[in-house]
Amino acid sequence: MKKVILAGLTALALTSAQAAEMTVFGQRDVSSERNGAGFSVGKAFGPVTASFGVDKIKFAKQDVDTFWVAGTYDVVRFGKLSANVSGAGAFVRQEYGTNGYALLTGVGLEYDITKTMSAVVDFRRQFGQDKIKSLDGNVVAAGLRYKF
Repeated sequence: MKKVILAGLTALALTSAQAAEMTVFGQRDVSSERNGAGFSVGKAFGPVTASFGVDKIKFAKQDVDTFWVAGTYDVVRFGKLSANVSGAGAFVRQEYGTNGYALLTGVGLEYDITKTMSAVVDFRRQFGQDKIKSLDGNVVAAGLRYKF
């Protein structure tokens, strides 16, 4: 059911009014030295962007999926480069384990390549419930963002 809702929200965001954006990224959990990937869809409201996304990291012999809703604030802009801070609420699903909720905080940089395409780099920290505390850590992500 969650996947159907997520797919519907993604479709809604992609077909909504101006300032919609989609980001695809690769990531590295530097705490556990595991790789992952994900995507997000968002909408900008001035310097604030509301987004939701999904990412997957391979831990040992299982996948860990994180579904999150985030708010990002552009703090400063120098020409084509901008810096931002973000916060998110997330649902963390383990393939063979306990699921739970987490808070994500982060900082990032975005460099405009063209008017509609930009490169992004983010650093995030996860703070999870006690039952998923073992998955807490630092993640570095890099990707491309397309603005509709």
